[in-house]
Amino acid sequence: MKATTPGANPPRDTIRHAIGGLVSDSQIDAQKRNKATTIANQTRDGIAQMIKTAFGKAHINQGEFYLSEIAKHITNKNSLERVLGVTMPSWNGSTTIKSISATADKYGNLIATVVINTPGANPFTKAIRIPAKGLSDAEVDRIKIKRKIESTLANARIRNQGNEKLSEIANKINNGKDTLNTLKQLGIALPTFSELNTNKLRLSRPHASVRGGKLHIELVLTTPVKGKSSITDTFEQDIPGGKSDSQIDAQNKNALRDKNVRAIEGILAGIKLQERKKVIAAEIAKSFNATPKDQKIWALKYLTGKDLTQGHKGTDITDITLVADSQGNIKV
Repeated sequence: MKATTPGANPPRDTIRHAIGGLVSDSQIDAQKRNKATTIANQTRDGIAQMIKTAFGKAHINQGEFYLSEIAKHITNKNSLERVLGVTMPSWNGSTTIKSISATADKYGNLIATVVINTPGANPFTKAIRIPAKGLSDAEVDRIKIKRKIESTLANARIRNQGNEKLSEIANKINNGKDTLNTLKQLGIALPTFSELNTNKLRLSRPHASVRGGKLHIELVLTTPVKGKSSITDTFEQDIPGGKSDSQIDAQNKNALRDKNVRAIEGILAGIKLQERKKVIAAEIAKSFNATPKDQKIWALKYLTGKDLTQGHKGTDITDITLVADSQGNIKV
């Protein structure tokens, strides 16, 4: 700035003064970069929130697989969407998905991690953690073991029962000595110790009873759940194909009767009078038949030597009759 003052010596002056408040070019460039970074950060964070919101409704399509096995297969957008049942949101701009992975523990907790890259953002990379709740390893085992127990009980049958009563079969199951072998004969295969113990499931000792003439089996499966009460499943099944105790009793009595009848017939085989003398057959028969019933066994032994006092336990001889024909033959 130039100034003139009349009468002064020298009359002219040059005045120089710096103007404050101006920004340098480098500062302007930095401001532009910061603004771009802020916008990029907002874009990055907005996309991250979109992803979190979308997957907040995730439901794991787990089936009968452990989460740890499922987590290994979450490696891209398609597998993440398939497992969690949610569609990845779309967005405009240059933000891209760098990677997708997942981890899981045995208690049913899965964490999927989506890593995005946003050009211009600081930091350039952001990881979004997506938590999802599924079944614990123990609960998965429960599904498998329940299916196995239900199937084996539904297909169980009583085969080759013979003369064994249902109550006797039930006692063999309950006493613990022949439990597994008896169940095996029924076609019941229980879960193995390793199937149960891997995740601490417990199966009660089978309890058997007879209800309505059928063998009834009961089992209780207990599944531990972290932070919750254990899950208890009760299985009950009537096993078809068996004869009731009363039927077996009748069957056994019939068999005993047939056995003893054969034994009596065997004792009487070749029977003949020890001493006939001159008494006619009709008189012998008449005299014998008049003998009191409780003495006839001894009377027969006296006449023939055949002893019917033993050899037919369980079957009582209630009467003996001699029949004579016109030819002088006598039949018992």
